[in-house]
Amino acid sequence: MSRMVAARLFSSARFAAVALLAAAGLTLPGPARAQPQQPVVPVDDGPEGAGKDHNEFVFVRDSAIATEKLALAEKMERLKEWPKSADLYQEVLEKYRDRVVSVGPDAKGMNTRYESVSWKVLQRLSKWPPEGLDVYRGRYEPKAAELLSSAKGDNLSPLYEAFRKYFVTEAAKQAGIRLIDASLERGEYAAAAEIGDQLLTMYPKENLIAERPGILFRTALAYMLSGSPDARIKADERAKTLAADFPKTMGVVRGKDAVLAEALNHEFAALANDPAVPNAATTTDSWPTFGGGPSRGVVSSAKANPGTRLYSIGLAKPNFGAANAAMRQQMQQAFDEASKQGFNNGIMPVADRGELYFQDGTRVYASLLETGVPLPGWLQSYPETGGQFVMKDVQGSTRSCQQTITVTDRYVIAVMGQRTARR
Repeated sequence: MSRMVAARLFSSARFAAVALLAAAGLTLPGPARAQPQQPVVPVDDGPEGAGKDHNEFVFVRDSAIATEKLALAEKMERLKEWPKSADLYQEVLEKYRDRVVSVGPDAKGMNTRYESVSWKVLQRLSKWPPEGLDVYRGRYEPKAAELLSSAKGDNLSPLYEAFRKYFVTEAAKQAGIRLIDASLERGEYAAAAEIGDQLLTMYPKENLIAERPGILFRTALAYMLSGSPDARIKADERAKTLAADFPKTMGVVRGKDAVLAEALNHEFAALANDPAVPNAATTTDSWPTFGGGPSRGVVSSAKANPGTRLYSIGLAKPNFGAANAAMRQQMQQAFDEASKQGFNNGIMPVADRGELYFQDGTRVYASLLETGVPLPGWLQSYPETGGQFVMKDVQGSTRSCQQTITVTDRYVIAVMGQRTARR
């Protein structure tokens, strides 16, 4: 089995990666899918694109059933049929969380823009009025509370599940706060900041009054500790909000009662004078796409040190869907021979905020860069494959092609199953 080796560079863990994963088969037959897949037609490049071929169709994991149920849930929401709407939203959240839905046609009337089903449901529920939230919590608070109480020691999976599945409940709020604290203790500062921001921006404000100052404090500190210039700007923004909205609010900092806004300024000052903090900027080096950025000419600032730990991530064996055993064996032998000669090294990984992503033409892998362990959100979304997204319709091996991937704040984008078109 081929293996990929990655150095220990920095530490972080995004709570939930939202996957927008595609299969572009230039020479593959049309894939058979259990659910209809909406083709995204390449946009017109204008005069600059004249003479270029645009025959690459990309298929996204959308779901007609999820779209129908979301529409029905929104209709029940408008009619204030809160119990029916709550059950429909929850069904979509639990059964179709790895799918995407169209956000509507673009200026040309084409459906080329999509968003995560989970993200859409959470956005809708977060805007419910108190009477709707009371109904939802009456139905799902006990399940969320059970998950919260089952989280013991270092087992954070129940907390992630409660936070993801029952976000607007009281138990999910407490799970989120515990996840922030756990991430700070583990040095996973980007994860702590992301969960904090999700609570601050999406959780119903009328139910996050007492906890808001503490979450602002934690989130600002997490951004500051992460060390990157962009994160420090966000840290300053949260600190200013804390000072403006809660100038005298008290809290426990380092075991003592203190004014949170003042204590945060002291923490920032201490970090500014800490010689270890510049190293944090190096260890949070981001490489979110091939070549490091849009210019494809970024030079990484990461540095290897003596004693750096190495780990390996095993790649799955290719799926040779040949009709008979003899042909499958022949394809396997050809693959093994190509591997020996170094022809199957087309995988181009990317890294972002302590997370490592790469794809091999049939699977997308998402792991903690510190340890190589699959990201918790991916492990929950794809437990049957160990946290790997599998494009089941793609057969054979495409590792001799360049397999790139791109990550953004909300999406992981990969073109899978692509084969070189020979002319």
